Amino acid sequence: MTTGKSWVVYFLLAFKFMIEIAALTALLCLRRRIYDFLSGGLNRKVDVDSYLIPACGLLMLYFLGSFIYQIALLKSVSFQMNENGVIFRAGLLPWKKQEYSWTYSQLFRASYCHSFFGWLFNYGHITLTDSMGTTSFSTQFYIHNAKKLTEQINYHIMQ
Repeated sequence: MTTGKSWVVYFLLAFKFMIEIAALTALLCLRRRIYDFLSGGLNRKVDVDSYLIPACGLLMLYFLGSFIYQIALLKSVSFQMNENGVIFRAGLLPWKKQEYSWTYSQLFRASYCHSFFGWLFNYGHITLTDSMGTTSFSTQFYIHNAKKLTEQINYHIMQ
């Protein structure tokens, strides 16, 4: 079984991106009012367009690049189960990649928790505790089908 992040995380990220773009659009639409406000108490006129439009353009590029990177980063997260154990992988950049693997004999238990929305949309937070004790664990958030994954891991741990 292989699973990754829930679609809810992608939706939340897209919603955040839309809010950022809407705020920049509102700023550009209100630039005349900003111009009037800034030049109201000054003897000289302030050319807002020469600063605001390039700044908003750069911010839009930054938001778009950040959005694309975060989507790709979320797609890189995966839990894989095989006959030997569990493998967790995440990361895009070579210096930020993560890979953890546990054999079933190394694991003490797998647990999950979810909120109402997690139950409704079938995602949860998974915690893997190794057999060294309760102080050594790994938690991942917003994992799709978390209940089924933890049930299967615990089934293999008990065997």
